Amino acid sequence: RGGSSIVTFSKLMEEPTVLNDFQRLSNGETGETVLFRKLRADFKENMELEHFPFDRQLLQFTITASVPVSMLKLEVDEKVKSVCRVEDLPEYKVNEDENEAVGILKEKTIAPNVNNKQYSQVKVMVHLQRKPQKYMVNIVFMVYMLVFASCSSFVIPLEKTGDRIASIITFILTIMALKYVINDELPGKDYQTWLDYYLLISYVLLTLPALELLALQVLHVLWRSIDPDESLDVISAKHEGLDLAFAIVFFSFWNGSHLVLWLTYKFCPECFYHSWDKVRATQDHYPDQSVRAEETTRLCSSFCEYFPIDQSELDSSASESTSD
Repeated sequence: RGGSSIVTFSKLMEEPTVLNDFQRLSNGETGETVLFRKLRADFKENMELEHFPFDRQLLQFTITASVPVSMLKLEVDEKVKSVCRVEDLPEYKVNEDENEAVGILKEKTIAPNVNNKQYSQVKVMVHLQRKPQKYMVNIVFMVYMLVFASCSSFVIPLEKTGDRIASIITFILTIMALKYVINDELPGKDYQTWLDYYLLISYVLLTLPALELLALQVLHVLWRSIDPDESLDVISAKHEGLDLAFAIVFFSFWNGSHLVLWLTYKFCPECFYHSWDKVRATQDHYPDQSVRAEETTRLCSSFCEYFPIDQSELDSSASESTSD
């Protein structure tokens, strides 16, 4: 058979290209042959990006025989079962330790389908870990410096309310413009990633000084209504004390939290990632313990629509091989 008609691939984007194809007789008595085939194909993968940019991915697909295991068995060479020729990618790092421990290639016989037939299958799984440096420098560090610079608004006296509000609005507009610039660098998902939450917290923190000014104005009105005889100097002193306390808490929280994050990132970067066991538990689409029969049937029937196989011909071939 030409092409890839005797096997079917999961997550395939388009028909693979056959680069090399030949057979070798392995047993002259039984007529058993070994098929060597080199293919080039493009596959798709659904990325789990909840921990972005500290995410780990499993790139995986399966190669399933479209004829029963009695006629075709897919085997993995022990010498290459943990070998990945791709050592490094622009944005990801191939985890060689996990690939070696778990194995990139695994062979198995999938559960019987509705016709009570078993099929040979090879599972391909590569462990990748994102390199976060690009996002830490170009996004996280820039946002940190922006919020840090916004602390300069507290230097403006409370009497110059208009100037302080103008400064706060300037920083808010700046981070909104930054978000617009980096939007193409962020994943388009229907859920929030860690980096999305970080940006959202930064927005909220930049609006807190404006809310603080509003709260001080409300307190001013309350204090005047409670004690009309209290002098404005005393009220202003109270306002300045509250404003100073808020500025210290704001500055300490922002810089202290980033100091902890930086030390963790420097000395224990693995703390930001899910363990590989958890990654495999949530992302492994082809668990080793079982494969649903209906999924196997769907793959084989979908494959046969494009590459019809004459079952009578296969059965006759099997009987001839047995008689030989």
